[in-house]
Amino acid sequence: MTLDVLLVYLPYTGGFMPNLGLACVRSAMAQVGYSSQIINFDYSFSHVVNEVSDPHLRHKLYNLENWVGEDKLQGLLPDINDSVESWVQHIYSVPSNALGFSVNCFNHAATAEVIRRLRLLGDDRPILMGGANCYFPESVEGISYLADAVVLGEADETIPEMMPWFMNGCHGDPPTGVLVSRSKGEQTWKIRNPPEDLDRLPLPDYGDEIWPEGWGYPDFPIEMSRSCILSCAFCDVHSRNGSFRMRSPKRLIEEILSLKQRYPSLRLHFNDSLVNGKLPYLREACERIEAEQIDVPLVGQAIIRRDQKFEDFQAMRRAGFHTLIYGLESGSYTVLQIMNKKSGGNLSQISQCLQMTHDAGIKVVINLIVGFPGETREDLLEAADFLCENAQYIDVVASLSTMVLLPGSPVSRFPEKFGVEPTTRFGPDWQTLDGTNNYDERQLRWSILYDRLISAGVEMGTVVKRMEKPAPSPPKPRSLWQKLAGKLNPV
Repeated sequence: MTLDVLLVYLPYTGGFMPNLGLACVRSAMAQVGYSSQIINFDYSFSHVVNEVSDPHLRHKLYNLENWVGEDKLQGLLPDINDSVESWVQHIYSVPSNALGFSVNCFNHAATAEVIRRLRLLGDDRPILMGGANCYFPESVEGISYLADAVVLGEADETIPEMMPWFMNGCHGDPPTGVLVSRSKGEQTWKIRNPPEDLDRLPLPDYGDEIWPEGWGYPDFPIEMSRSCILSCAFCDVHSRNGSFRMRSPKRLIEEILSLKQRYPSLRLHFNDSLVNGKLPYLREACERIEAEQIDVPLVGQAIIRRDQKFEDFQAMRRAGFHTLIYGLESGSYTVLQIMNKKSGGNLSQISQCLQMTHDAGIKVVINLIVGFPGETREDLLEAADFLCENAQYIDVVASLSTMVLLPGSPVSRFPEKFGVEPTTRFGPDWQTLDGTNNYDERQLRWSILYDRLISAGVEMGTVVKRMEKPAPSPPKPRSLWQKLAGKLNPV
């Protein structure tokens, strides 16, 4: 049977869990009678990387920065060419009328490479793009010419409207929410506002996705909200997703029960930017989950709020939350203010929130960013001191990353306001106007903070451990002529 659309997700983000976005797209297509199938190469490739015996190559592949941009990918191609070719051949062999690619900043270049190779094979199927890297016209500028159409922003309401237009040749102006690249590099698009009522959207359809065996993360994705109540300077969520919206507790529980019927050993990870955006809603959801005795382990991301009470954390624990992942980002009060990350209050209030979470029996996991523009070495050391002083309340550092300028984030849109050299803001090698914050400096600061946290006994998550550089390889034994040459020509 020939599919209408083959939906493809390419490496590399680690193969942690099924792709919620593509599951939503699949449901949206089915609404208007179009068939689709999801192929997640990120899942299969993550197993390939895990089995690489050379620690230096494995570290090179694990490092997400090495996947960002065409130049970086070219440096990886000699090591991954066989895998890339296998993805191309697999896609080429599946009968479908069209192809759809989910694109983010980490698989942007790999997607372009695969599409170019498909075209060289003579694959002329129309191509649709969407995903996290397709919220702004400027973020898809370097790849949109490879697609017949790009879905901008949240695709749930755009897909049903645009599918007949797309499948019948993309004639005329694109529907609202779709970008097309015309001749001579011209682009045409209309922005669509995100869906206001999340309850009206169909439940995600994962098809025959494998779960949970083999995934890097034991939990299944779900969402109770979209966007965020904050507008942090490093983050693109608010500009991508607009106003903060939530599903009703009733609709949320409906999906949980549906998934649990299919997967009796269900564990859930909320895909939201934060589960505690609206505390009254969170309280109601926890009460209903507890009242209906839904026994499902829950993980969610959260912001540190100075107005969240100990009773809230106790209610979350009773509902099944065993882990909260806080976007703490820094332990420096100065840096938090520059980031516009102010919901947690002062450092004492932040510490209290970590302690309350811990004391309620919930595992405390944090994300950290090193090298935000405006951060100094002194700020970094202040952050290290705070984190070490609170190590007893921190179970795991899930992410310790150097600062990346995300398209659409305030620091990317207004670089000079944050002291960033504008011409450098589109890659990992960005630097500040005064030159004190550059790629090498950020790598050094990463190592400083990593070493401090390790010395304090703070556990590092899998992703962070993968970022640690392996020990240098021992020098190869020199041959006799090399030894003689060394004596004749001492260095």
